[in-house]
Amino acid sequence: MKQLLIFLFFFPTSFPISAQQSENGYNYESKALPAHGDDLNTIETIQSQFELGNKYKFKIMVNKLCSNLMAARTDESIEIGKKIESIMLDYNSLTQESSDYKEKLEHFWDVNKNDFICEANSHYGKQHILKVMVDMQMYEPTLIKYFLSKKTGYRLNMNAFEVVNGKPETIVDYLQQIMEGKNSSENYDTRAVRRLLVILKRKFNGKSGGQLLAENPMLLKQDVVNKN
Repeated sequence: MKQLLIFLFFFPTSFPISAQQSENGYNYESKALPAHGDDLNTIETIQSQFELGNKYKFKIMVNKLCSNLMAARTDESIEIGKKIESIMLDYNSLTQESSDYKEKLEHFWDVNKNDFICEANSHYGKQHILKVMVDMQMYEPTLIKYFLSKKTGYRLNMNAFEVVNGKPETIVDYLQQIMEGKNSSENYDTRAVRRLLVILKRKFNGKSGGQLLAENPMLLKQDVVNKN
């Protein structure tokens, strides 16, 4: 009985963040804690709520990136490379004044790179943001002139992939398909596409999905585990 009283005394201060509401409107109190069950189940429920909140916040951030890509396509005053950087910095509570902020963003991208998925609209289907940059012909200001530029000094892992027809597909695969005449309905600048493909392969270790799978046969299973 004494142990129970001690637990009840400390419990209210154990999870102070549970009453917080994120700036994007996700309410961590939206799901009530279980009325019954042991302590372990209660803690796991709270943790799952936090994970759901983080996924929601991440999705909001990705949607913001995608919408800014669309806006920058028709508004040349938007410095889209800097804008994307700013949105990711803000999501991670960083600024350009933060120490080693580029390395921190590189790590953030590397950990989450497969999950930067733009929702479908009238201009493109649901797909990875790197493919959207290609389809919107925004890869010049976002990649070549910013995140793949020597001037900015970023070293992003460009081997993000989506599972297409049961196989991993990277931006290298996507660009090679364009060079082979696929996706011919799009008006691609094949010279610029070829240039991007060369940069990815030679300077950023860009690989096809087949190469990634050959190097790591458990790649797809690991991706499923990471999403659960």
